[in-house]
Parts: sequence; structure tokens; C-alpha cells
Amino acid sequence: APTPAPAPKAPATPAAKAPEPKAPAPAPVASGGAMVQVGAFSSEALADAGWNDAMRALPDSAAGKGKRVEPVESNGKTLYRGYVTGFSSRAEATAYCDRLKAAGRTCFVR
Repeated sequence: APTPAPAPKAPATPAAKAPEPKAPAPAPVASGGAMVQVGAFSSEALADAGWNDAMRALPDSAAGKGKRVEPVESNGKTLYRGYVTGFSSRAEATAYCDRLKAAGRTCFVR
């Protein structure tokens, strides 16, 4: 008796990959002009990480805050300044920076 042919194989599908956790997206920002600089970094990725660190240091103050990364030239090299934005006044930005400093971070208001 003839041997039955094996069943056709289904095409291989790539294994489902769980989405990687992402930092919270910056929220829409308030219209104030003051910003808190959280560092000057050697890459845009490090500036993003500096912003994420600031958000983790003061999670209760993250609502309404945004991110800005600004490339600047210094001594022939490009640095990336990382800012927390979304403050309604310079006084609010100063209070935020003071809390970051109390949490062991460095910052200053621009």
C-alpha cells in the first residue's frame, strides 16, 4: 500500500516579540518660557536618558512636563543639552530644580 504523503508545513512565522518598555512620552507642555536644564550630554540618546532620569526622580511632578534636546557646539564638539519644559513660570521651574537637587541631581533654570 502506498505511504500517505506528509501534511504540508505551514509557513514559518516570526516569533511574537513583546514590545519593549518605553519611557513615558512627553506630555503637552505649558506655555511658560522657563526650562530646567538637566545636563549637557555627548549624544542625543544620553540627553533623552537624562530627561528620563529627571522624570523618575520626581514622578509626582511629571504631569504636563515635556522634553527638549538642543544641540550646541562647544570646543569643536557637539553637546546635547537636555531640558525639562512645561513650567508656567520661572518660579515654578526654580522650585522643580530645587527638588531635583534635593534628590541628588544637578540642574539649573534657563
